[in-house]
Amino acid sequence: MTPEQRYALTQIPADLSDREIARYYTFTRDDLDLIRLRRRLHNRLGFAVQLACYVSPDAPLKDLAGIPARVLAAIADQVQMPASAFVRYSERDNTVRGLLPDGRSSAIQAEQGDDSSCMTPLLPPG
Repeated sequence: MTPEQRYALTQIPADLSDREIARYYTFTRDDLDLIRLRRRLHNRLGFAVQLACYVSPDAPLKDLAGIPARVLAAIADQVQMPASAFVRYSERDNTVRGLLPDGRSSAIQAEQGDDSSCMTPLLPPG
């Protein structure tokens, strides 16, 4: 596999259909319960985005070029928040540290030394 092919496999296509968004980015009841454990509302949305976009430990969220606006809107709708709240989440000092899940509905890993500024490019344009 070429580096370009590998990169393409780790990105969220902007042209996903509504059906594909529902298939790949719909939370289970357990997922929603885990998301609700976040205290602040913008943290709930940020965690939900991380959980929805978690593919494997080899493909961290910070490696995404961006999250398509329709995908972000679908995630935000499930946690009953405006997608614009993701901006506030990305401004947190320790946003990326310790928030990647072990699996789709499991405990949160201990804090890592990741750079919190990597969340900014994930915001959809506009």
